[in-house]
Amino acid sequence: MAHSEQTDVVVVGGGFAGLTAARNLNDRGISAIVVESRDRLGGRTWYRNFADTDQLIEMGGNWLTMNYQPLMRAELDRYEIPIELSPEMTTSEWLINGVRSSGFPVPLEEIPALEKAVLHCVRAADRIDPYAPLDGQGLHDLDVSWDEFLSPLDLPAATWDFLSMFPVFYAARDTSTISALMLLQQLALVGNSPWSFFAIGHHRFTRGTKSMIDALASDCADIRLDTHITRVTQTENGVEVTTASGETITARYAIWTTPLNCWNDVEFSPALSSGKRGAAAGAHCSNTTVKFWALVENNTVDALMAGPSTNRGLAVLSREYDVEGHALKVGFSCDPTAYDFDTVAGTDQAVEALTPGAHVIKSDWHDWNNDPLAKGSWFGAQPGMLSKSHSELSRREGRVLFASSDVAVSFMGWMEGALETAHKASTEVAALLDTESAKA
Repeated sequence: MAHSEQTDVVVVGGGFAGLTAARNLNDRGISAIVVESRDRLGGRTWYRNFADTDQLIEMGGNWLTMNYQPLMRAELDRYEIPIELSPEMTTSEWLINGVRSSGFPVPLEEIPALEKAVLHCVRAADRIDPYAPLDGQGLHDLDVSWDEFLSPLDLPAATWDFLSMFPVFYAARDTSTISALMLLQQLALVGNSPWSFFAIGHHRFTRGTKSMIDALASDCADIRLDTHITRVTQTENGVEVTTASGETITARYAIWTTPLNCWNDVEFSPALSSGKRGAAAGAHCSNTTVKFWALVENNTVDALMAGPSTNRGLAVLSREYDVEGHALKVGFSCDPTAYDFDTVAGTDQAVEALTPGAHVIKSDWHDWNNDPLAKGSWFGAQPGMLSKSHSELSRREGRVLFASSDVAVSFMGWMEGALETAHKASTEVAALLDTESAKA
């Protein structure tokens, strides 16, 4: 016979959002069970060994931007978790429009065009309130592709390629599929400072994201791994979630924190709104992201930033650690089919495309795109999504609330966004439970 049990709240997903929400509820004396499909916590963060070495790396989410992320700062202070800067790059190069240089990224004669483009971005971002849903601000004209947003400027080739690097850098998307509105909101979030936008995200956890995950988990009363939810049924007085093994957990409320791309894989009764189902069906374009690690000998450049026009979607390759006397580099691409990242030889081709003469000794990656519990990496909005349904993504449906960096108002795709939605959902659940108790 299938086992059944009851709790105040069931939290589905054991990443930053789920664990923070459950911790908050536990702080308030509200019982919560966290159920996680994987055999580990962390969700789309994953601190693990690189290949067969002892070096630990972030295979998923990694960087923080401490000047603009107060929720993460509060958690770091609460648990006394150390952070550090990524290593200083002693040598760096640009590869823009097929030209390699170590100086300014665009030719001097194109600086007026670059200034015009930067001003175009700043003026647009100045219209955005980055702490309010984007579908209530009259921003439809900005919710177009990065290509369409820049096309009226008729930019010269190098400037265009340089600016085309940022969709890959921020979201590992190509310029035709990423919403300019999402990138412009990121600019607004850092005080509308082009420099801060460029230099964002240089801090990392000294002991990895797992240090924060473990700290949050230590303050959660009940966590179940290897527990996959297949059905969510709402009743008049509660929510019943059914696991793949046929067990049920009955709660007064549920907080759903799994990746947006996976929502349609679960049977919700009643069904989720058409806006949520549509977003889960493809408005989120994260299944183009590639993050790979390569141990490189003959390293001559610590950091390489590339425009995507001549590099088959590759945009970033930077040294993060030194291992076995060689540089361990992390790279990003918006085309998972361009190179065979499953093999050392394929990764070597990718690295060679950015830094000729370098040679990959060992490589590692996780295919988040074909991971059935992720179906992509961090959030990236396709054009037209945010100006129509941004607030809908996190809207409560009956007794089911939603928390994930995918549905954050600010810092979508960042750990800060996961914390934002976790605080919002747990606070709302606590208020709902208080109201029900007062009526009883």
